[in-house]
Amino acid sequence: MRLLSQRLNHTGTVTLETERLTLRKIVLGDVASVFISLASDPDVMDGVGWDTSPTLASTEANIKALVQAYANLEKPQYYWLMEEKLTKNIVGMIFVDDYKDERRVAEVDYCIAKEQRGKGFAPEALRAVIRYLFDVVKFFRIEAVYNMDNGASGRVLEKVGMRFEGILRGRALRIGVDGFPEDLHMCAILATDEA
Repeated sequence: MRLLSQRLNHTGTVTLETERLTLRKIVLGDVASVFISLASDPDVMDGVGWDTSPTLASTEANIKALVQAYANLEKPQYYWLMEEKLTKNIVGMIFVDDYKDERRVAEVDYCIAKEQRGKGFAPEALRAVIRYLFDVVKFFRIEAVYNMDNGASGRVLEKVGMRFEGILRGRALRIGVDGFPEDLHMCAILATDEA
């Protein structure tokens, strides 16, 4: 059994490499590419928390806020742009929505450009981020939630070793036909699952 660190080693967003991807910080020069590849499609951004009616200006505002947040050393950010090494195309984004130091828990989220789906980029990036969050930052638990109608996201989480834990009733950002928030599926992986 591995011994787990009692303190988190917050290093923030650092560049990570996988076989096909570079995971890196988003910079202001990415605004147009992020807008075209990701932000202009509400289906891609569903659940990410960015504008529901995105414009180039709102995408720029979101990226400016993120660039400023990277500099906040009191609450380090873990937010990566997925860039395909070969083509330099933006594939998606992967990030930690929230984390709790005292519980050593991080919630991850991601979005993939529609034309990049089905190529295995999501699990490839997620494996690298999970490994980094466990091995470097020393989180103990990594969680992810997904909308109940998004089976593809559930399969991605399963591929990286996350286990389905249950349904979070009324926790989604989406409003259902009944006018109330929809339910989410919860999955998680523990550092000890990787032993």
